Amino acid sequence: MKIAAALAALLLTVSAAPAQAAVQDAWTPTVTCASGQFTGVWTGEDEFGLPATWVSGEIQPCEPPAPGDQFGVIYYVEDPKIGILGYVHLARLRPYGPTQPSTFAGTVDKSVGPLLRICLAYDDGALLACMKPVLGPGVHNEQPPIEVLAKAPVVQVVRGYGTDPSCATCV
Repeated sequence: MKIAAALAALLLTVSAAPAQAAVQDAWTPTVTCASGQFTGVWTGEDEFGLPATWVSGEIQPCEPPAPGDQFGVIYYVEDPKIGILGYVHLARLRPYGPTQPSTFAGTVDKSVGPLLRICLAYDDGALLACMKPVLGPGVHNEQPPIEVLAKAPVVQVVRGYGTDPSCATCV
C-alpha cells in the first residue's frame, strides 16, 4: 500500500510539472484565440510549513494547436519605476494536451511578488482569466482590471530573475 501511495505521489508531481526538456529562449505561440479559466484555488502550508497557494485550471484553443504551442501563467507585479509589469517563466510554459480542454495544476511561486494578479494566457497580452493570489501579508488590495494588465509589458524570463528554480510544480 505504501508503494502505491508513493507511486501516486510521484506521478502527481511529474504530471504537475511543465513537460519540457529544455528551456526555450522565447514564447512564440501560433494560437490566435482560446478560452480558459482557473477552476480552483487552495491555500495551506508547503512542505516547509510556509503559506502556499495552489491553482488549477483549463484552457482550450479555438483551433487545434500546432506542435510545440504552449500556454502559461503570467505573474503581474508593480515596479515602482516602470509600473505594472508581467513575468512569464519560459521553463513553466505548458504544452497543450492531446485532448481539449487542456488542464493544469500547480503552485503559485512565492518568490515573485508582491503579486497584483496571476493570469492564464495563450500569448503575451492574450489573457483569459486572472485571479488575485492568496499569499498572505504584502498582497495588494487594489486589483487592476484585465484590460490594464493586457497592455502591460511582459518579460519572458529564461532563468532565475525573481523565481524559485527549485519549484518543480510552480505554474
